[in-house]
Amino acid sequence: MSTLVVDPWGAHSDAALPALRLALDPVVAGRVVAGVLAARGEVTPSLTRVAVWRHKPGRRCLIAYSFGRGDAPVRTVLGKVRAKGADARTYRLQGHLWRRGFGPWAGTGIEVPEPLGLTPELGAWWQRRVEGVDGAAAVWGGDGVAACRRFAEAIHALHGTVPLDDTRRHGPHDELAILEARLTALAAERSAWAVRLEAVLSGCRGIAATLGPRPDRLVHRDFYPDQVLAGADRNFLLDLDLCALGDPALDVGNFAAHLVEHAIRAWGEPRHADAPVGAFVDRYLELAGPEHRPAVEAYTTLALVRLVQIAWSKPERRPFTLPLLELCEERLVRRCWSWSIAGPATRVDALVDESFQDVSLEADDASAPASGETRAGGVVCSGLRPESTSSRSISSNRPNAPEQCRTIPTAATTRHAAARTRRDPTPAQDLPSEPPRTPRPTNGRASTTTDTADRRRQGQ
Repeated sequence: MSTLVVDPWGAHSDAALPALRLALDPVVAGRVVAGVLAARGEVTPSLTRVAVWRHKPGRRCLIAYSFGRGDAPVRTVLGKVRAKGADARTYRLQGHLWRRGFGPWAGTGIEVPEPLGLTPELGAWWQRRVEGVDGAAAVWGGDGVAACRRFAEAIHALHGTVPLDDTRRHGPHDELAILEARLTALAAERSAWAVRLEAVLSGCRGIAATLGPRPDRLVHRDFYPDQVLAGADRNFLLDLDLCALGDPALDVGNFAAHLVEHAIRAWGEPRHADAPVGAFVDRYLELAGPEHRPAVEAYTTLALVRLVQIAWSKPERRPFTLPLLELCEERLVRRCWSWSIAGPATRVDALVDESFQDVSLEADDASAPASGETRAGGVVCSGLRPESTSSRSISSNRPNAPEQCRTIPTAATTRHAAARTRRDPTPAQDLPSEPPRTPRPTNGRASTTTDTADRRRQGQ
C-alpha cells in the first residue's frame, strides 16, 4: 500500500530542520512510529498518510501520521519536530500531567494528549491525537459563556498541579523583556508610532512595578482559546512547551486579551468580548479567589500590548494594529486614574473626556521626588490631573501613582474618540472635569481575544 505525503509548505526542504527529510519519509517515519507504539504493546496497521499540519521555518514542525487497514479505524499519531532537538522537557512534563490527573482515567474532564515516546535521532517526540473542536470555535460559534467557564476550570486545574523540579520560572520582568523586544522592533519599522510605543512601554513598566509579591504556580504562558480542544465530555490542554512557574493571573489575562483582540478583528468593537471574558474571568476567580482580579487586569493589559506587535507582523491583521494600540493607551490611562489618591483603600475608576483627546504628555524630571511625591519600591510616585481640553499636556500632581503614568498617552486619535463617544451615551459636557475623589465600584472585568483560523488543527 502506498503512503500519501502531504507537505503544502515544502517543509522537507527546510535546511534548518534537516531531520524533516527523514520524518517525512514514509519508510523511515513509519518504522520509527510503529516502534514507538510497539513499545507500548500496540500493533499498528500500515502507514497510509503523512501530513504536515504546521511548519515554522527554521524552528519546528507538526506532522500527523495516520495508520489504517481496510475497515479498521484510523489511528493518528502526532510528531513534533524541533530544530533544537527533541523537546524532552515538554515530553516529560506532559507525561507528568497525564499520569497525575490529566488522563482519561481521572474522570475530571480536563486532560492533556497522551505522550507516546521520544526519538532524539529525528529531533521529535510523539503524542496521541485527540478529537474535539477548536477552543475558538467553541467560544465564538456556540455557547461561548459555557465554554469559557469550562476553560477557566481547565486552566485553574493546571495551576493547581505540582510542577517538575526543573521547571523554569517566568516573572513580570520576563514579560517586560518580551514587550521591550517586540515594541522596539515595531518602533523601528513604524517610526511614526515610536513616541507612543515608548510611552505605552513606560506604562507597562508601571504596571509591573505595582504587582507586588504573587504566588508561583505552574502556568501555561501561552493560554488562549486555540490552546484548548473542546470534546463532547472533556477539554484538552494543548502546546505545553512554554509552561513555567509564574503568576497564574498571566494565563487568565492572556486568554482575556486574545478574546478582546478577536472581537476587534471580527466586529471592530472590543465590547463584543465582554460576555465571554466576564464568564471566563469570573469563573476563574470563583475558584482561585477574588484577590487575583487586579493582577488579571494588569496582565490583560500587558498581553494586549504584546498583541499590538503581533497584529503588525501579520499582513492580514495589520489594519487592526492601530485600534489595538489605542485600546492599550486607553486602558493605561484608566489604570492611572484608578491609582490610590488617599491611601491603598481609596480607588477611582473614572475616565474623563480629556482621556480621549489627541494630546501629548510631558514628563517631569524623575531624578528626585518633587513636592507631594513619594517613592514606592524605588519608583517615584506622582499622579495625573487633566487640564482643559485645549491643553496639549497632562501635568502631574496626584500622590501615589507610579511615575510611569506621566508618560502614558491617552487614546490618540479623534477618530477613536468619536467611536468611543458613540459607544458611551453620556454627553461629554456632563462628564466631570476631574475624576471624583470618592471611591467608585468597578466590575473589574478585563477585555480579550485570539489567533484562530490556521493556528490549531485537531489534536495538536
